[in-house]
Amino acid sequence: MDAEIVNAAQGLRERTVARRRDFHKHAEAGWTEFRTASVVAKTLADLGYQVLTGDEAGGRDCHDGRPVRGGAGTPFSAGPGAGGSCGLG
Repeated sequence: MDAEIVNAAQGLRERTVARRRDFHKHAEAGWTEFRTASVVAKTLADLGYQVLTGDEAGGRDCHDGRPVRGGAGTPFSAGPGAGGSCGLG
């Protein structure tokens, strides 16, 4: 099985290097990776995945790190007053 993985990875090498070079050529600052996200979303959609973006991906309350009440000390907490609010009900 290890040989299969190595062969599969080698088969993706040229495309992976081209993708990395493209991302570096079109670098985007943190939280503004719109082109990068678009490329990833298209690639996943082309592979048959359903890709949800923005609010359709879980609603505004589902983004990690947003201020929330009662999230501290829970498995999804990012610290006092911040965390993912999915499942807080």
